[in-house]
Amino acid sequence: MTNSIIEIIPSKRLKEYLLDHPIQLSVLQQATIVSEYAAKRHKIKLLKQLVEIAKADSEKKLLNTAIAEIKKTGYTGEASNRIYASLFPHEGIPLYPFLEVCNLPVLFHQGDLIGYRNRHYYVAGCPVIKENSDFTDECYYCYDLSVKIESEEDLFAAHKHIHVCEAG
Repeated sequence: MTNSIIEIIPSKRLKEYLLDHPIQLSVLQQATIVSEYAAKRHKIKLLKQLVEIAKADSEKKLLNTAIAEIKKTGYTGEASNRIYASLFPHEGIPLYPFLEVCNLPVLFHQGDLIGYRNRHYYVAGCPVIKENSDFTDECYYCYDLSVKIESEEDLFAAHKHIHVCEAG
């Protein structure tokens, strides 16, 4: 994974870890991170960089289609979905392009306290990647410590799924 992609990850702790302990991600895994966290202008630039390193024509076609859609509408849409479905046939998840499981490092554990959007959370569970998982499943199951819990409804209201790329 390139440093320019690591830099768009919101979690300072995960960024630092990845800079010190580089991991290998496929082109589509890197595109997943870019798609989720890069600003539009930066997203186009990074996806173009991924086109340059992509070895497979199918990856290049998907990335170029995504770039064209982002330029036009600001996001990937039907054209990218059609390319993904036709050139990357598979059963189940991910249903759409750029939701690849990245198996990013899990830096926090049950019982840890983490920060997220100026709040503190208790980590009740770590990401569990299963056969039918996608990028959105790489999350910590947490409870917001600022919520007063007096009932099951409060407990539900206090829970939050915080992606490993956002936990700090």
